Amino acid sequence: MAHSLMISQFRVCLTLAAKTHGVKITRFTQGYDLKEMLRDVHGENPSLVPDAFFTLEDKGDVINFFLEADRGTMTAERFVNKLKIYWSWRDDERLKRKLRLARFRVLTIAPSERRSDSLRNAGKGGDPRGDGSLMFLFTAETRYTISTPKTILQMIWKSPKDDSPHSILE
Repeated sequence: MAHSLMISQFRVCLTLAAKTHGVKITRFTQGYDLKEMLRDVHGENPSLVPDAFFTLEDKGDVINFFLEADRGTMTAERFVNKLKIYWSWRDDERLKRKLRLARFRVLTIAPSERRSDSLRNAGKGGDPRGDGSLMFLFTAETRYTISTPKTILQMIWKSPKDDSPHSILE
């Protein structure tokens, strides 16, 4: 239940922040619907079913995201294997056609800054170069709340590539 609440809080904050910033959420898919979309691309049992998939439109830009909500129970090795699958999806033409995406990012929310930093550091292994990628962004769910949803679009995200804060809209 905590996992579902984590995803729901993210979605509520994203929706409220998007309205404030004039950003459009053109799709948000999760659960069974997302699994079915991926099944159409990757067969009966997709290698990975993200927690959510959504698209934002901001000032003419279309930005696609997969969401991973981590509750702190997954090993770093298993998490890095997920990131490797996302990396392989970058070149998957069937996936790009089915989901209508040219590029995407993977957002990971964690229960604490400490866990977020731990996953981010492990995330360097998610790309074949091993030096981290801006494709993967991490934050703690404590960085945004329903009372301050706008922060979800601000520079609260970090990548395994650098220690600089990023916005998901950049």
